[in-house]
Amino acid sequence: MNRAILFITKDNINPLSGGIDRITYVLATELRRNGCACFSAYLSQSHPLRIGDAVFDQETELAEDKHDEEVVNLIELHKIDVIIVQGVDALMNKELISLRKVLNTQTREIPLLFVFHQMPGYELVSIDNKFLIDHLFSGLSVKEILLQILLRISKKNVLKSLRNKYIVPYQNADRVILLSRLYIDDFCKIVGNSDTSKYLAIPNMLTFPHSDVIPSKKERIVLMVARMDEQAKRIKRAIEIWSKLPMEFGKDEWRMVIVGNGKDLTYYKNFVKSRDIKNVSFEGQQDPLPYYQAASIFMMTSAFEGWPMTLMEAMQNGCVPIVFDSFKAVYDIIENGKDGIIVPDGNKDAYLNNLVQLMQNAEQRKLMSEACVERSQQFSQERITKMWLKLFENVCKLVANVS
Repeated sequence: MNRAILFITKDNINPLSGGIDRITYVLATELRRNGCACFSAYLSQSHPLRIGDAVFDQETELAEDKHDEEVVNLIELHKIDVIIVQGVDALMNKELISLRKVLNTQTREIPLLFVFHQMPGYELVSIDNKFLIDHLFSGLSVKEILLQILLRISKKNVLKSLRNKYIVPYQNADRVILLSRLYIDDFCKIVGNSDTSKYLAIPNMLTFPHSDVIPSKKERIVLMVARMDEQAKRIKRAIEIWSKLPMEFGKDEWRMVIVGNGKDLTYYKNFVKSRDIKNVSFEGQQDPLPYYQAASIFMMTSAFEGWPMTLMEAMQNGCVPIVFDSFKAVYDIIENGKDGIIVPDGNKDAYLNNLVQLMQNAEQRKLMSEACVERSQQFSQERITKMWLKLFENVCKLVANVS
């Protein structure tokens, strides 16, 4: 059955961006291919408007003073069947509450879905006991470090605030979609109850078209694709691991290539230069696809992730990942030892040893590269879209029975 889907996002959708923008755009594209009409409403315009884009039938900025009126107009004009709120922060929680109030005035029951695009409890990662030790001499400013000290002192208040934030989707959405089934219990614990009936796990889908990679053509490149943000991505840790490689790898012409931009990029460049770390290049913001296709190994050292698109994109293109288990969903994505390597979080020696072994063994890289491509198809656009269509069918039946 064809349905009209309204996506609500913080900013207008830019398909060239990563994260929520890209995921929303690709999902809408696939839903249209399956007969759905897709509409976009956003709270602010942060990107240039696109001309002639046929993915969304209409894109609307929700003016604060006319918010409820514009939402009602969209619902009535386009006969919206399902509303999806794409969010993770307090602003989108506020939007969720507003939408629930609007929907309560409607004569027709419309399912309201909230997608939580992060690892539950990610806010607490930066105030653990190791934070200051790991980051005191990183790219963080004195202001940011002092903020973390204050957060640690007031951790009880942080936990209370966190519960207040997480309970909003539970109370206002008909379904809360998490990126992994392994996140459901964590979300429940923060909310403070054991009711799992509102939660469902749907992972992000692949965003690149299907690719037939020839692993034998891979170059001796160790790749990172990430936002240059030390607090979240811990790029410094990856560079430190690289710096400890035995000297013979320089002779073998292995290179570390880092793609991405962000506030800590200059710090990383200075860190590499001041320590004379060899064979490291910073590419800035680039289309990552050619880099995935060329690289043999993908490094991820993040402090936390939800469902990292860069990891899936690397695997889709036969780039073998080595990842810290700093987020539970990594065990959904990688079968350790077959299509990637999972290292206990923080164990830099184990990470280095696995990196060295993989760099030394071309046959292992080839086998794992082929396995990566195969594994990634579990998250194909077709397969994940079917999960969304099934959700729409079930939740529409649910609200119809309630009414």
